[in-house]
Amino acid sequence: MWFVASICGYATDLNSNTISGDLFVNQILFSILIAVSKMVLVAVDTHCPSFKRRTLHQGAQAVVCLCFFCLTIMTYYGYFGHAFLVINLIGTVFIEYTWDACYLCAVESMETACRASATGTCSLVARIGAILSPFLNYANVWWPPSVYLTVVLLGLVNLVISYTFLVETKNINLDAVHIDDSKEEGTPMLESVEKQ
Repeated sequence: MWFVASICGYATDLNSNTISGDLFVNQILFSILIAVSKMVLVAVDTHCPSFKRRTLHQGAQAVVCLCFFCLTIMTYYGYFGHAFLVINLIGTVFIEYTWDACYLCAVESMETACRASATGTCSLVARIGAILSPFLNYANVWWPPSVYLTVVLLGLVNLVISYTFLVETKNINLDAVHIDDSKEEGTPMLESVEKQ
């Protein structure tokens, strides 16, 4: 999940110079919208108890796939107008939401003794994605929609993986997260207790 969020986020950011309009104005729009979206996420997470981590990750990933599929089609047909910028802005905000879900789930699903190491390992995997992301932009030389289509395909894989393996961690008491060896001999299982 971290690898996909990283490679998609960096690749679309590196590809932002292909969006019509002034590059600096576009970057200002991205920055403002991302900052506002973080405040909205905190408000929704605080005031909606039914808004879970799995909902955050899978919902955001589904919107990313939809937005970048639309951008793939627009790029294929050569449309780069205002709608292209708006859809790109929305897709980028939701890529940021998948990042937030990755951090939250990693921190909340690991016991205290290994939380920093686990998050650091996830960050290392994300950096590998960041290193590989310029190659996606280089693929635009052969086929202009390649970055956007790759984001869609990786996003769909990420969506399936998170649906299958992502555990719900909202309202978990971090002191109660521990590795339980009693399930099967030699196979540690993550066990967590919800806050009472």
